[in-house]
Formats: sequence, C-alpha cells, structure tokens
Amino acid sequence: MKIVFFDFYRTLSNSRYFEIIQSELSIKLDIIFRESDNDLCNRWWNGKVHTGEFVEELAILLNCRSSILLDSLKNSLKLISFNEKVFNSVEKIRQGGIKTGIATINSDYFTNVIVPYFNLESKFDFILNSSDYKTLNKPEMIKRTLDNLNLSTSDVLLIDDNERILEDFKKIGGNVFFYHNDDDYDIWFKSELLKW
Repeated sequence: MKIVFFDFYRTLSNSRYFEIIQSELSIKLDIIFRESDNDLCNRWWNGKVHTGEFVEELAILLNCRSSILLDSLKNSLKLISFNEKVFNSVEKIRQGGIKTGIATINSDYFTNVIVPYFNLESKFDFILNSSDYKTLNKPEMIKRTLDNLNLSTSDVLLIDDNERILEDFKKIGGNVFFYHNDDDYDIWFKSELLKW
C-alpha cells in the first residue's frame, strides 16, 4: 500500500456545516442536503458556484436572510470534531512510510476554510476536493492524482462510508474499506496494520 485516502464527512468527521441554526431551518436544510441529486448542492460541490453564491441561493430556497446562514456556517466551524480513532490512525500510517490523503465530495468552503483552520495540509499528504477537481466522481479524482504520480489504483486504499463510491473504486482496481464507526474501524485497523 502506498497511499490511504480517507473520506471526510462521516468518516474523518461526522460534523456538518450549518450546525448552529434555527430548528425549522435545520429540518429544511437536512432535506436539501439529503437529496442526492440536489442541483444547488451538486453545483457547490463540483465548483460551479462558490460558497457566497450557494448561501444566497440557499437563503431564497429557505426563505431566510443569507446572513443567518453565513453566521451559522461560520459558527459551526468551531463545532467540527473528528472521529478520534480514524483520525489518530492517520499519523500511525504516515509513520509507517505510507502517504495519506483526504478524498471528499465537498465545496470551496472545505478548501478555503476547513483545511487551513484545522491545518489539514500538515496532517495529510494529499487533499482531493471535488470542488477543486470540478467533478462529483471520487474514484476519478483519485485516478487523476495517481496518473500524475505514475501510481496504480492497486497501490491505494480508500476508506469511505459510501458503498457505491467504494464499489466504483474497486471496479477500477482500488482497495477499499467500508467505514461504519470508530470502534469497528479501530479493530480492523489494528489487524491490518501488521500486514502493511
């Protein structure tokens, strides 16, 4: 194994954007974010709109002031936490000489705010964000990066909570682990680490 990529949301962290918001808006937001084919979210995640534009359009959908959403987004930054066992394993992997990365379907907010705020560039060798790559296809993002490094997908492990993404990555020769929770991950990691 030469690189281990981790998904961000629901693998490295279960924290959400807009965590601090009025309850009635929170319910509407959950519905919008749960729709896998939501055009507004998809445009934000594939870099077609930036965070300011996203918030303006979202405010219209939710019939609220954009300032409420911006304040919630900024304040929720302080509440972001990491799944301890999976996050702590990153350093152990790196100590073993294996590179690590984040591969996430995310927005420019992740690249411009989350990554520097948590100093993620010092903790991971690669950060692949769909907004930067202009695609919602995570295996494609990883493959493009590997092509630039002259590496094969067989050299890579993807740890993710999305079974469809993992299946797609396996189809192109990648290795996968389905992340359920920190405890299951920790058991798997301790048994696998000896094999690397």
